[in-house]
Amino acid sequence: MELSKPSTGARGLVFVENAASVSSIGYIRYSHIPNFKSDGSIEPSQYWNWKKCTSWSDLECPVKNGYQLEGRLFLGTCLNSAELGCIDSFSVFETSGSAKKLTLVNKTFGSSLDIREDVKSGVPRSSSASVYQDSEENYFLVRAGLFVIVSGTNDPIYKFDADITPVSKTLDSTISVPTVESYNDPRTGLGNVYVTSSKQGCLSTDLGICYQAKLPERDFRYSLSVRVPRTVSGWLRGRVADASFNVRVINVKSQLITVTAKPVTLPIAGGWVNYSELPAGFIEKVWPSGGYDPDPSSSYYLVADPSQGDRGLEEYAAWSPYLKEKALTTVSNWSFGTNLSSSDQSCLKVSGEISGFVASNASVYSSKPPQWDAATSSLTYKVAAPHYDESGNQNLGTYTLAMPLTSIKCLYGQSNLPPSATVSIAYGNEVKTVATVSLKSESGWIFFSANGFHYSNPTIVVKFDKSGSKGAIATKTIWCSKGATKRKVTAAKPVCPKGFKKIVNT
Repeated sequence: MELSKPSTGARGLVFVENAASVSSIGYIRYSHIPNFKSDGSIEPSQYWNWKKCTSWSDLECPVKNGYQLEGRLFLGTCLNSAELGCIDSFSVFETSGSAKKLTLVNKTFGSSLDIREDVKSGVPRSSSASVYQDSEENYFLVRAGLFVIVSGTNDPIYKFDADITPVSKTLDSTISVPTVESYNDPRTGLGNVYVTSSKQGCLSTDLGICYQAKLPERDFRYSLSVRVPRTVSGWLRGRVADASFNVRVINVKSQLITVTAKPVTLPIAGGWVNYSELPAGFIEKVWPSGGYDPDPSSSYYLVADPSQGDRGLEEYAAWSPYLKEKALTTVSNWSFGTNLSSSDQSCLKVSGEISGFVASNASVYSSKPPQWDAATSSLTYKVAAPHYDESGNQNLGTYTLAMPLTSIKCLYGQSNLPPSATVSIAYGNEVKTVATVSLKSESGWIFFSANGFHYSNPTIVVKFDKSGSKGAIATKTIWCSKGATKRKVTAAKPVCPKGFKKIVNT
C-alpha cells in the first residue's frame, strides 16, 4: 500500500489478517472510556486519551469504572508448566509426513524486556515472536498474540491470534530494537501509545537482524500448540487447509489449543481511491468513531480486520464498488484465532470451551458461528473476495467448518448425529451443490468442507440430512498414494484426494 500510495488526495483500505502482529512487541495503555452515541460516533472532546502503562498493576493506570486498560501481547515460548499462556510446541512436516528437526533460534527482540504476567488479573506474560530453524537453515517465524481489555471489575476480554510465516534472516546494522513510546496528537492534544516501527520489509527484527517473509521451497504442514487462558473461548476462525484440531484443558486457568494444517492461498482485498470519487462523508459514515484526517488533499489508508464478526463484510460492501473486482495481491497464509464477540447461540455460550472452528481463504468472512435454521436443519455462512486475483485469474474458494460433537448436538437438537450433510454455495438466487459429504469424526470433532467455488460474495450452506440411521457413524479407512507420499482417508465413503490412487482398503 505504501509503494502505491498517491501523493495527494486519496483514501485507501487493505484487509489484513492479524494486523496487530505488526506491533512487534507488547504494550499496555490506559484511557477513559468515551461515551458513544447511538450511531457509534464520539464527540471530539470524548475521544480516547491514551497513556503508556508499565504493568497491569501500574498505580498510574488504576482499573476502575469508566476507565480501560488495553494491551497487545505476544506469547513467548513456555518457561514452565505454571505459565498462564505461552507457545507450548511447534512442528513442521515434510510432504512425506516426516517431522523436521527444529531449533529455537531465540525470541525476536531478544534484547527487549518482557511484560510480566499478572496472575490476579489472569493476563499472561508478554514477550515477542519466536524464530525456529531447521537443519537446512530454513527459518520460521511463530507469533501468538492476545489483545486484552480490562475494565472496571469485569474479567479480562481476549482476542487471540496466531500465525506462522517462513522467513529469511539477514544482517543489518542499522536496525535497532523497537520501544514503546507515548505522544500527543498535534491536532487534538490527545495522547496515544505506539511501538517504534522496524525497517520496511522486515516482518520481525532483532538488534541488527531482519526477518523477511518468503515463499517456502516446499509445501510444508505446520502444527502449533498454544497455551492460553480459559477465558479465550467461543469460535476459532482460521486461514488453513486440511486442518485437524485439539483442545485440552490443562487446569482451571489454562487450556492447550493445537492446530495442525497446511497454509492457504489468500487473495488480499484493498486498494486506493481518489478522494473526489468517494461520496461526501464516506469515511465518517463507515467509521463513525472519528479521529480521521478530513483534509481532502491528504492521502492515507486504513487497515481493516477481515474476520471480526460481520464488521469486515460491512466494510467490504461499502468499499467494493470503488475497489472493483480485483485483488490487491495474493499471499500464502497460515493463521487462526478467536473473536471479541461471543456466540449468538445460547447453548454454545460456555465459558472456557471452544465451540467450533471456521476456516476460509476468503478475503473477508464472518467469523461468527454459522447461522442455524432449525426449519431446514442448515447452517449458513457469508464470505467475500474479489472475483479475480491481481493477474486477472478467477479466485477459487476454500471453506472448512469443524465443530465438537457437543456443539452439533446442541444446534441439531438431538442426542445422536445426522448421518450426512450437503455443502452448497448460494449466489443470490443461484444455488450450486458442491458436494455431499459424510460426517468425518476425528478426536471428538466433526468436519465439513467445500472447495473450488468462485467468489464475489457467496453464502455457504451446510444442510444436515435427517434421513437414514441416527446411530453411530460407520466409517472406513483407505490408503492413497501419490508417488512416495501416502495418505490415510477415514470417512463413511472415503475417496482419495485428486492425484492420489487407492492402494489399501481396510
